Amino acid sequence: MRRSVRFLLVATGFLLLAISGKADYSYEIALNGGYTGNLLNDSTDLKDSYSTTQASLNYYPISTMEVNLSSEYTYYSKTFSLSNFFYSGEITYIPTGKDSPVSVYLSGRYDRTRYRE
Repeated sequence: MRRSVRFLLVATGFLLLAISGKADYSYEIALNGGYTGNLLNDSTDLKDSYSTTQASLNYYPISTMEVNLSSEYTYYSKTFSLSNFFYSGEITYIPTGKDSPVSVYLSGRYDRTRYRE
């Protein structure tokens, strides 16, 4: 199953790149950090500092389609077993015209979070 999903994502990426060499895109990179006095948001009162790195890419191969790829890594300094890597991919297609009184869109998304072992 994992190989099929990976193959589908890679094949879709190559297909979208082949559709338009002059496609629009935008990207974002962010770094932040902080300290929390209640990490698990419960009665354990677990305190820890964290840092987060985020990256995302929005790609518009044609005017009616958007492809979004994003990832985020969060590192906890004391509770490092909660550190995690999150990534996702989403494709949205809007088959209706911009002057249409009804907006219809088709969307598919894949998310995955992996925690530190």
